[in-house]
Amino acid sequence: MLRIVQESEIAKLQLKEQVATSLAVDISKRSVGRILYERKFSRLVPRLRHPNSDEARQEAFKKFAKAVRQAIPKEACAMPVEVWFQDEARIAKRGR
Repeated sequence: MLRIVQESEIAKLQLKEQVATSLAVDISKRSVGRILYERKFSRLVPRLRHPNSDEARQEAFKKFAKAVRQAIPKEACAMPVEVWFQDEARIAKRGR
């Protein structure tokens, strides 16, 4: 809990400095916190990049639609195609 409080205080100071330099307005750290609270900002900050992410796999996934189009026979191009991934294939099954 202490770490979250320290990080939020640092963020408030950084925002206070940013407001002072960009808007030429001097506001207190408390005012920054109040404004953030009024606008429903959260203390949670997303990480920029997942530690186990793989750029090559992400690019391959982006090219997946093109690969599916190339794999479909010409006579089937006019028909709708459903692509199911492994975790979605168990929708109708119930665990016992």
